Amino acid sequence: VWSYLVFRGIDATIVQFVKTQESRAALGKFVWAYFAKLFESDGCPFGGCGNRGGRNSGDLVSSKSMKSMQYVNQLLRIVKSSLGVTTRSDLSCKCPLPPLYLQWSGHSVTVVGIRKLSEDQYNLIVFDPMKKGPFIKTKLLAQVNGEVMNAPNPLSAVELPDHILRNKDCQ
Repeated sequence: VWSYLVFRGIDATIVQFVKTQESRAALGKFVWAYFAKLFESDGCPFGGCGNRGGRNSGDLVSSKSMKSMQYVNQLLRIVKSSLGVTTRSDLSCKCPLPPLYLQWSGHSVTVVGIRKLSEDQYNLIVFDPMKKGPFIKTKLLAQVNGEVMNAPNPLSAVELPDHILRNKDCQ
């Protein structure tokens, strides 16, 4: 996928969560920071909203979009710092962002969101080619319509717990 995107002139970066438990455990926090659109105090990485991230919510300026590698490095720094598991509205923006493509040995999914369960547990919201659309639709509708008793989470048909991925090398 990366090769195709780059060939087409689309800015893309590969991030690996491999070999060590520490690296693999960072996957959930990284995805959380990505979808929360967290960034450091130097401003919105996407360039659309111009949010500079300061304490003054009216501090908006126009800025150029960061390259994907720059933003990935920033997210990795956030994950390693105390900001990695919190969402601070003054350090996020409203710019649109694409989904993430996650792959591991023999499988891949498209990550379109995330749900935080606790300080170190996350459920990735994914489109999985192994789960057929009609199955997902039926399960979601049954949960939304109350046909599934004791179903605490209507998203369970499209969620992938990050702890399952902690034993896999992902990129």
